[in-house]
Amino acid sequence: MASKPDDLPMLALIETPNIPTPTVDDQARVVLLDGEAFDAFYARMKAETDKHVPDVTTDKGRKAVIALARRVTTTKTAIAAAAKGLTEAWRQQTATVNAARKPIEEKLAELAAEVRRPVTEWENAEAARIKRNYDVVDDMRQAATVTLDDTAASVEERGRRIHGITFGESWTADEEAEAVAVKAATVQALVAARNRLRQEEADKAELARLRQEAEERAAREAEAQAAREAEEAARRAEEERLATIERENERRRQAEAAEAERLEREREQAAERARIAAEQAAEAAQRKRDEEHARQLAAERAERERVERENQEVQKRLLDDELRRKQEVADAEAERERIAAEDAKRAANRAHVSKVMGAAKEAIMTCNVTEDQAKAIVTAIKAGLVPAVTIQF
Repeated sequence: MASKPDDLPMLALIETPNIPTPTVDDQARVVLLDGEAFDAFYARMKAETDKHVPDVTTDKGRKAVIALARRVTTTKTAIAAAAKGLTEAWRQQTATVNAARKPIEEKLAELAAEVRRPVTEWENAEAARIKRNYDVVDDMRQAATVTLDDTAASVEERGRRIHGITFGESWTADEEAEAVAVKAATVQALVAARNRLRQEEADKAELARLRQEAEERAAREAEAQAAREAEEAARRAEEERLATIERENERRRQAEAAEAERLEREREQAAERARIAAEQAAEAAQRKRDEEHARQLAAERAERERVERENQEVQKRLLDDELRRKQEVADAEAERERIAAEDAKRAANRAHVSKVMGAAKEAIMTCNVTEDQAKAIVTAIKAGLVPAVTIQF
């Protein structure tokens, strides 16, 4: 079925100087791969749509607006289809490259691992030894923490365990010195905590005894107060009974007077209702005439408002499409700027940290320390493994 002119995309507005007889796909690829070409195409297409003067007061005018919008949508669909074709071709090329790259990377990675294996095995063993030793140090540090669930007995037991820890040949002199210091500090902290908890437990026992005595006194006083309150309640009940009898007598006198007044009001109200009924009948007839006139006016106003809403909806859709495109362009530019700023910030931070640690290493080497030892010291300080010493970045 041949397409009507109103259904054809507006790709003929795209300039294709190197393609004498461009197809729809050729034209779409031009604006997909060249931002300036798209801007020029969009400007020409916008000029075409701006020339159209919408008339929504007639069926023909409304159909013309819809047909113009359909041509813009058809253009968008044609460009999207071309983009899909380009993406599929690139995807197939990428798959071919990836299939060849993977076995090459795997073989080279295996060879690199095989060459480095002796050092890797030594590094793994050294890392495991250091971790085991520092796990012991961390355990001793954590043991110094006294929680709300601890008692004097649990703290004392933990102190005995820490005191019994020894260090063997797998410890370097520096590691053993640090571990001995942590052990001494932990044992000292646990002894102090045990003494404090013993005093707190004795204080709690004394407080519980005093609280029990206070509760027993309060119970005796509450019994005496309950007896006094019961006597007072009996007296008030008798007074209330006598007052109730008096109130009942007064209520009967007031009811008789109220009944007489009610009968008189009913006679007056009957006459008033008759007068009001006549007035309401006349008002109802007038309201009926006014309501009929109001319905006619409302129907005319509703028709005017419906036509106006349709006009506004067409204008709003055109404006929304333009605003959405501008927002998408702004969002993409903002995202590119954000990613670039984050990359620059991370690179500057890595350079700064490397510079500070290098300066610290050079300073430590002036104390008759080798470069490897200086590196190890700076790394330990940065990791927080040297008490009371930090690096300021």
